[in-house]
Amino acid sequence: FLKTQWLLDTTSSSASARTTRGSTQDGLMTTLKRNAWRFFGNSRSATDDEINQYINSLPEKKRSCWLFYSLILYSLRADVDDSGGDLWVPFGYCGCFDGEEERTLAGNYECMVKGIRTTHGKCTFDEFCTAFENGTLVELFNLKGFKVTIPAVVDALSPEWRAKSVWRLKQYTVISINKKNSTTNHASDPPLPVAADYGFSNCKTEEEKLKLIYLYHKFFNTRGNNPVKLHLACINGRLLQFFSEDMRFDLNPRTTYARLLKNVYPLPSLE
Repeated sequence: FLKTQWLLDTTSSSASARTTRGSTQDGLMTTLKRNAWRFFGNSRSATDDEINQYINSLPEKKRSCWLFYSLILYSLRADVDDSGGDLWVPFGYCGCFDGEEERTLAGNYECMVKGIRTTHGKCTFDEFCTAFENGTLVELFNLKGFKVTIPAVVDALSPEWRAKSVWRLKQYTVISINKKNSTTNHASDPPLPVAADYGFSNCKTEEEKLKLIYLYHKFFNTRGNNPVKLHLACINGRLLQFFSEDMRFDLNPRTTYARLLKNVYPLPSLE
């Protein structure tokens, strides 16, 4: 886990730019973890192995918070493709429309955990972990004097976010588009909930998979579109109607999209 390479981004410049200024990816991660270790008041004489052993011993959600702190304390934010730490979705970045909104959110996190311009004192680590575990980070932001005004971020940080595969869909779509714009032309398969909910399990060819990727990318890449409405269309079994009627997207050929956008919803009532 600790040896997994992450793709990081800073609030001011890319992490790759930092690594070219003298640090390897592994070296950067070692620096981040040691910096957080000292921030929490632990012994400066601890070895890297001792720090890693401690991090690995933490419960999963507390470990996520610890690793998230290691980024924020160094003015870094997790990138969408943070497969090693899985921080981009759980900490609400998925609700941001663009990099500017992500930087604003990251800046508020940094101010809150460092006690910069906060009300009611600095956010303690235990306080942060409790809010993360209970899905009340928005309330914690409000308490410390930072208003979360982006509705999608509020939703992404709510206790119910884990039940909404739309945020994993957005992550998968962004990663896939990034790969298509690089030297990698083959889109990876989406997580199983995304495949089942949003039609990828219906794809017979790579071309059909790309049709869906570009469709969802167009939706997420247009300011004002609400991912929660897409989620509601999904669980009500009306993805085709949502895009063709509500969003007025040109779905051509319609018969292909009608097949691709089918899912098992709506589920039968248990009452």
